[in-house]
Amino acid sequence: NISDPTASLPSQLIHQPSTAPTTTTAPSSETFFPMAMVNLVSTQACPVTLEKSTEIDSSATLHYAIVPSNPPGSGNGLLCGRLEAENDGWVGLAISENGQMIGSESIIGLPGDNTVLKYEMAGKSTARVTAMSVEKQTLTATSIIQEGGKTIMEFTKLLVEDGEIPILEQGVNIFLHARGDGSSLGFHSQGLSFIRDFSED
Repeated sequence: NISDPTASLPSQLIHQPSTAPTTTTAPSSETFFPMAMVNLVSTQACPVTLEKSTEIDSSATLHYAIVPSNPPGSGNGLLCGRLEAENDGWVGLAISENGQMIGSESIIGLPGDNTVLKYEMAGKSTARVTAMSVEKQTLTATSIIQEGGKTIMEFTKLLVEDGEIPILEQGVNIFLHARGDGSSLGFHSQGLSFIRDFSED
C-alpha cells in the first residue's frame, strides 16, 4: 500500500477539483455497451482473488491484479480491478499521461444507471466527459454496487488498447481517482492522483 501516493509527483500534477459544480446524465449501458463487445477482448482470465491493493486515501482503496501479456508483447494483458470508496455516489478511476484530468481516460461507475463504462476526459465540466464509442467499450466483468456505506466498482480492462493510454506492466503509471455524492455523473467531491509501478509488486 502507498501511504502518500502523491508525494513523489510535482505539484502541477496533482489535480484539484473544480469549484463550479455541474451535473449531467450518463448514457445507458444498452447504448454504449452491447453484450457482443464482451467477446472482443483478451482470452486471459483474472484470478478469483485480487491480492494486491493500493490505499488511495483514507476513504478509497483499489484492489487489483495484473495479468501479464502471454506471450510477452502480445498486448493481451489485463488490469483486474475492484475500487471501493466510502461514499454513496459515483466513482471513477482514470489513467493519465501527466497527472491532469483533461486528456485522461477514465472508467466510471454510475450506480443510478448501473453502468461501468470508459470515458474520454476532454474538460473539467461534465459536459466534456463523454462515454467512448461502442467499439471502445471493451471492459468485461463489470459491476457497480452500493452496500454498507460503500460504492464498489469492479472491472477488467486490457492493458494496451489502440489509440488509448497504455497501462504499463513495468514503469510508472499515473492514475486519477474521483468520486461524487450523486448516483449520476456530476461534480466530484474528491479528486486525487496516485502512482503505481506494477513491477514493484
